Amino acid sequence: NTLAAKRYVPDRYPDRVTVFRASDVPPEVSQPSDLGWGRISGEPVDIHAVPGDHITMLAEPNVNELARRLKTVLEDAFAEPAGVV
Repeated sequence: NTLAAKRYVPDRYPDRVTVFRASDVPPEVSQPSDLGWGRISGEPVDIHAVPGDHITMLAEPNVNELARRLKTVLEDAFAEPAGVV
């Protein structure tokens, strides 16, 4: 698996990417704000910092904020474009 992961080169994704990232990142962890998705996204990356760390962002009470933001992103993605009837 490690060798496959090292050799994997993702294709460019033509559309917008939304990233939900933990806001509590240890100072010794260095990573780009978009977690590397900007390298493959054909559009700007939408970044949402969610309270908590990699684990606690999926636990109460932080998961409520994650769910709220995810719901908004999905509603916007599936909304009809302006002027379409």
